Amino acid sequence: MDSPAKDHRRAYSPHFPVTEGQRYRIECSVYCSSVNAGTIGLYTSCYTNTQATGKGLVGPIRTASNMIGRWEVLNGVFTVLAGVHSMKILVWSSSNSEGTFFVDDVQITPL
Repeated sequence: MDSPAKDHRRAYSPHFPVTEGQRYRIECSVYCSSVNAGTIGLYTSCYTNTQATGKGLVGPIRTASNMIGRWEVLNGVFTVLAGVHSMKILVWSSSNSEGTFFVDDVQITPL
């Protein structure tokens, strides 16, 4: 990302079915080789239908500290809310982000 964008940058996982009340551990690794501005974070995007269509309800799991030159693990526990039937994992970067970020090892584990 050489310069700020007009909108936030997003990368979504494929959608998957979830059950109300189920708890998950959600995790990814982030590597920042350069950061001039902005943030990157791990989020959930939840949907009230099984196809994960329409506007998702987005919630934060963890934001990276933007440490240069080290892999950082972002993780947290998430409980599926009432009425949610599918979900995607979202890696999000703010519109003012400038730098180079790598994301790896995205995982979701039922608890």
